[in-house]
Amino acid sequence: MSKADPSPHGDLPSAPPQAVDEPHAEGLRDEDAWRLEQAKLAEVDPDELFAMWAEQDRLEAEEQAHSERFSMGRHPLLLALVFVLSCSLTYRSWPAVEALISFDEVGDCGRVIDRPLMEARGESPVPFQHLKRCELEGVVQQLTLIPIGFYEDESNADMFAKNKGVSYVVKLSGGDVFAILPAHEPWVEGHRLKEGSLFGLEFKAAGLMIQPAEEPVYQRLAARVKEHFQVKPSAPVWIFDVSYSPWDHKTPLVTFALSPLLALLALFGLTRALKASKHNTPHGADAFKV
Repeated sequence: MSKADPSPHGDLPSAPPQAVDEPHAEGLRDEDAWRLEQAKLAEVDPDELFAMWAEQDRLEAEEQAHSERFSMGRHPLLLALVFVLSCSLTYRSWPAVEALISFDEVGDCGRVIDRPLMEARGESPVPFQHLKRCELEGVVQQLTLIPIGFYEDESNADMFAKNKGVSYVVKLSGGDVFAILPAHEPWVEGHRLKEGSLFGLEFKAAGLMIQPAEEPVYQRLAARVKEHFQVKPSAPVWIFDVSYSPWDHKTPLVTFALSPLLALLALFGLTRALKASKHNTPHGADAFKV
């Protein structure tokens, strides 16, 4: 028996055969998949495809419109809150409207300088009323003043017209009463230019009497006035605004005009929500369920 020729590698086992990839096999598979997708798309009717897309757009639009009706259709408590807030704004803005309606009605507030004397004699001076127009006689007590406002036409050659939009806040003799005087009036600015200040200016003019504690628009001015004229922070003061015009305070007027409309819309929506709730639940037990 003859021996076989020894292997050149000795007794080591031969390596297992390796798989050989075909060139561009992966590329061919991707190309075949793309061709298959194209073939499928070619079989779809374009009209059916467009109809499907239109249906999807319609469903999305309905879902969006339904989500936008969140607060009105599903939450009557929000409508009730809007109604209450609207009524509150209407009530708070009424004084501005009342001042506009009664702007031509001017009462008599008397002489400020006589009030301490009348009280000392046991007499009752004319009581001041908040947001009431009246005619007041006053005398400027101090040299200092507080300018407020902005020039409407600073380039105007007329020195009085140039001051339009600016007012002077002064303290009057006879109590903690302060007056807002229009700087463009000749009897105001003329006295200041002639005397160097408004001290001693006597005037009788119509204006609006204001209690700053009850009018938020004037509260900041009242705090500044108390600090400037060294009045106790807790002391009650009155502000007599000669420059007042109801059209200068448009925000409360606009608020009064829009708040009732908003309240009616909220009430209408609340009524519809309650009717729908009673229709869905026989006893209306879930009318206000959030």
